[in-house]
Formats: sequence, C-alpha cells, structure tokens
Amino acid sequence: MPTRAKTSPFSRVATLALVLVAAPSAAQPVPGAPDDNPPATLTGALGQGFTFRTKDNSSALNLRARTQVQAFTETKAEDPKTGRTERPDVGFLVRRMRVVFQGHVHKKEFRYYVQLGFSPRDQESDLLVPVRDAQLIWTGLRDLNVRFGQMKVPFNRERVVSSSALGMVDRSNVNGELNLDRDLGIMLQSRDLFGLRELLRYNLGVFGGDGRNRTTSGTGLLYAARVEVAPFGSFDDYSEVDFKRSSKPRLAIGFATGYSEATPRSRATTGDTLKAGTLDYRHGAADVIFKMGGLSVQSEVLFRKASQTVLRRVDEAGKTVTEHPRNAWGYMVQAGYLIDGHLEPSLRYGEVRPLDTSNAKLQRDREIGGGLSYYFHKHDLKIQADYFRLLTDADPAGVNVLERDRVRIQGQVFF
Repeated sequence: MPTRAKTSPFSRVATLALVLVAAPSAAQPVPGAPDDNPPATLTGALGQGFTFRTKDNSSALNLRARTQVQAFTETKAEDPKTGRTERPDVGFLVRRMRVVFQGHVHKKEFRYYVQLGFSPRDQESDLLVPVRDAQLIWTGLRDLNVRFGQMKVPFNRERVVSSSALGMVDRSNVNGELNLDRDLGIMLQSRDLFGLRELLRYNLGVFGGDGRNRTTSGTGLLYAARVEVAPFGSFDDYSEVDFKRSSKPRLAIGFATGYSEATPRSRATTGDTLKAGTLDYRHGAADVIFKMGGLSVQSEVLFRKASQTVLRRVDEAGKTVTEHPRNAWGYMVQAGYLIDGHLEPSLRYGEVRPLDTSNAKLQRDREIGGGLSYYFHKHDLKIQADYFRLLTDADPAGVNVLERDRVRIQGQVFF
C-alpha cells in the first residue's frame, strides 16, 4: 500500500502564499487575447473613418480624412486689342486636404463637428488659418436643434452640399460669385419639422458677417434663413448623384434669404476687404434637385444687391478711394445620369449677370461644359474629369468676349 509523502508546515504555507499571489495575475487578460468586456471600441472602414466609442456609447469620436488631387489646363483669353493669346496654364494641385473630427459627448444629443483644411485653397490667402468648421450641436428636440460656432451659412444648396459629394469636379461659377460661405454664429434648425418624415425643414441663423476665422469690430451682422420642402419624402438630397436609383421620383425645393449689414467684404462673407467703407447686401436664393432611376437634375437662381451704389472715402494721403458693390444675379442647371452604379456623364450651364453697370470689374460670365465621373466606392473613392468653355464679357456692352477652355481631372479618397 503506497504511503503519502509528508510535507512540512513551512511547505504548506509557501504553497498557499504562491496561490494567493498568482490568483490576481491569472485573472488579468492575456496580452493579445480578446477582452469580453472592453472599456471602449475602435472600428474603421472606407467612407466611415475611425470611430472610438465608450463601452456605454455615451461618448464617441469619429475621425475622417480626405484628399482631392487635381491636374488642370486652362487657355488664356485672347487679347481683343492685339489678338494675341498667351500660353495656357498647366499644372497640378492638391485641391482639398481635410481632416474631420466629429461625435458626441455625455449623450448623443450633445454633438460636435470640427473640420480642418490644409491645402492652399482650403485657406484664404490673407489669413492662413486651417479652421473651416468648429461647431457645438444640440439635437435634443425634433423641431429645434441648435448649432453654435463656425459653419456654412444656410443659403444656396450647391454651397451647402459638401465638396466631397459633388457630381462634377467642382461647383459652378454662379456659386463662386454669389454664395454665402462660412461664418461664425448661431443657427436654429430642424430636418423634420412637425414630424412629417422630413417633408419640411428650416434653418435660421445670425452670424458675425465677416466670414470664417474673422472678427471685425464696427461692422454689422449677417442674418440668414432657409426653408426646404421634400414633397415625396426624405432622400439623399445633399449628394448630387443618385446612387440609390430609386424607381420613385424624389424632389426637394429650397428657398433662402439673407441680409448682410455693414459688411467689410466685397462678396459679403468672402472677397476683398473694402477700403472705402462697408456695404449692406440683400441676398436671395431658390434651388431644386430631382432624382429618379439614376438621373439627377438640379438648378438654382441666386441674387445679391446692395443698398448703396457707390462707396467713397478720402484716405490719409488725401486721395479719394471709390468702390462699387458687386450687384449681380445668376443661375445654373446641372444634370447627370448614373449608368451602372459607377459611371456618370454630366452637363452644366451657369451664368452670372451684373444688375447694373456701376462695377466695371463685374461682367457677364458664362460656363458650359460636361464631365465624366467613375465612382469606385461612391463618393469615397472616385475620379472625375470635366471640360468647360468659359466666356466673359470684356466690356459692359458685351461686344468683346474673352473665351477660354478649361480641362480638369481630379481624384478623391475619403476615408
């Protein structure tokens, strides 16, 4: 019959001590092994970026980045006096390079949105600040959301649509002249007023009036309002391409108005800084977008008029400085058809017309052209090309017209 080995009291105490010491370590997760109850999660995908979430989802941070790289060529206009034409501009540029931080803190109704731009055209030449958007957002009520900070002014649709979601390489000449860009202020809004399945929406905002990243003393404010109606229900009307190819018609109609009080800039929120004083501008916009079966059609009309016809001031040297407002109106029409979910040809015509002859620098300007886009992964990975014939009157009578040709090829990655 086997006999049991005898153990000393010291051995028993030592064994117990080792067990007590090793037990907490054994309870810790093994490096590299999955944690059944992680304190936070990290996910990532093309078009969605990286998202960090707390275990209870009370807070989240989404990080996205995009780049647009462009090759272009544009012929010089022929000199109407000499008939000479200079060599065309040819080059490459990083059109946009953006980083976005967005998410919520404490509760989903307390949101934030920050966007930085690092390419040369993402910043104004006289103010190299990368901040494009910096918003605090409260979405606690269906009929009343609040945005506070720097954001796009709610005016024309083409400007409010993200530059990442365009159906052509870039926006129209009409938008370039007559839009209201970003500004600092506060905005009230609802995407589903009265709970009508997003049939009715509104935006009301009060802004500093000087444009993004600027605070000028002694100037007035910018007031803006926008109303939208989607009679057939909600759809992706802030993407210019009909990726869903719905068999049912989709339509959104928007109207907007704005008033710039004592603005120091020639285009209200953008343009040169005025030297002879400030301007009061009235703005108006109407736009429509229609989608069905891969077809997308959009159009808008924009208007801007100052209450003054001329600004004059005598400078320190005793010289009289004279400036004129950029009173103008314009319209654009654009259409595209998504053939197989990836390839889309498109066409656009845009025209800007001065309201009067007071500003010699502002003449009738037209663009007509077409584009071809290929979407590898919708807007997140795409390549686009377009050609435009550009025509600008060289005199108020429109006798001489400066004609140019522009070709652009642009690729976008939006992680």
